[in-house]
Amino acid sequence: MKPLYIFKENYRNNMEIIEEIRELVPGFSGYREKKQRKEADKLIKNEILKKIDEISFKINKISSIISEKKFLMEIKDIESLKDVVYGFLKKLGKADYGNSGIFTLTRVSEREVKLIHILDLTLIKNANSLLEEVDLFEIEMKKKEIKDLDKKILCIKNSLLELEEIFDRRESLVLKK
Repeated sequence: MKPLYIFKENYRNNMEIIEEIRELVPGFSGYREKKQRKEADKLIKNEILKKIDEISFKINKISSIISEKKFLMEIKDIESLKDVVYGFLKKLGKADYGNSGIFTLTRVSEREVKLIHILDLTLIKNANSLLEEVDLFEIEMKKKEIKDLDKKILCIKNSLLELEEIFDRRESLVLKK
């Protein structure tokens, strides 16, 4: 048996060690891919959660402005929007990832992984767009440039519901529901 210091000299970097393990242990590369997918799942979920949480905060500010200005007809609409945001936040908060995440439950084909990545990209882009939309709406409300308030609230609500639908499609694909 070689002394430990010889092993250290033989392996100049971590990638050589990983490659050696990959050659010696059947299925090791699949394990690494699975771990990376879990980490990616966690990062994406947390990014979407952060965006929706920010959207929720801004919608609460908009709701306060609407209440202060006594736009009675729109109070019901903004409260409905807040319910949708809260429901999605709750769903995101309960979604599994990491060691207990969705990739541990079923085997996912490469085709399905690609589709999941497309859905992930769509989720991130749509969440960013929705946040921009809410930002603009908040600016308009602060400047008192209020036109078609009910339509703007409905548009944001529909965008949020679409985002939630994409999230649900992704989850159902991974969990094979």
